[in-house]
Amino acid sequence: MIERIITASFRKPLPVVVLSLAGAFLGLLAFRDLPRDVFPDLSAPVFNVIVQNPAMGAEELEMAIAVPMETALAGLPNVRRIRSNNQLGVSQITIEFEPDADYYRSRQFVAERVSQAASELPPGTDAPLVSSLTGRLNPRVSKTVAAKRIRTEYIGFGIVLPVVLAVSILAGSWLPVLCWLLPAVLVAEPAHFLIELPEHYGLNTQTDPNVLTNTRTVQAGWFGRWYTNGNDLHTAHHYHQGVPMAQVPRLHQLITDRIGTVDASFPRFYRKVLTGELRFQGDDETCMTR
Repeated sequence: MIERIITASFRKPLPVVVLSLAGAFLGLLAFRDLPRDVFPDLSAPVFNVIVQNPAMGAEELEMAIAVPMETALAGLPNVRRIRSNNQLGVSQITIEFEPDADYYRSRQFVAERVSQAASELPPGTDAPLVSSLTGRLNPRVSKTVAAKRIRTEYIGFGIVLPVVLAVSILAGSWLPVLCWLLPAVLVAEPAHFLIELPEHYGLNTQTDPNVLTNTRTVQAGWFGRWYTNGNDLHTAHHYHQGVPMAQVPRLHQLITDRIGTVDASFPRFYRKVLTGELRFQGDDETCMTR
């Protein structure tokens, strides 16, 4: 196989030149996107504990849930401050550690104390949800930087296409085209487009910064939830991006009554797009990228 490729390279030097130039261009793109930060993120570990009991008011939540939780968490090492916020049916306790505290060790301490205190919560209280506000699980990524990376990925993808064709010509086989190129172009990219289209399409992402209204939730069945990997609850994901994807359904339950944009199913959403009931709004500069 290798001998065949070397022989073909000498017989047809043009594909070799194309591959070399493509590799050099991809290397240049990778060099431009090397991570660098003059002001690195030095934020201290901060965690949220969300506890829900629909039958309790704010004062009852404070006495029966917030105070016991704060007492249990107060003895953790390197804790800087603990504060709580109680609304009808929901109690939120925020734990902030010292800047030099180890992120993962602090998270483990919080999870252990919350698990111990959960056994003493009033009947009818849901299991506490621990999420991260800062740290490695919720990195701060500039919207404009993310958009630039996406464009770079698509440019790289456009370069890979002729590279695959060149490899096929050199090897004298259409196997790379049939096994990678055609599935990527005809299956993977369209499927990815259809999965992400409902997220914000037709919504006001230019002047409305509220994720409860400029992000869409879809009431999907089991197949839609599985196929989109939980993207049907995109509003909850944007509402608190520090929550692990496995816990997004629980967060969705907490904010269901506040979500402003909900579609009954994916087919109904696509029907609205095809009939023109939903139309694209926006330009390159929106509140999602500013």
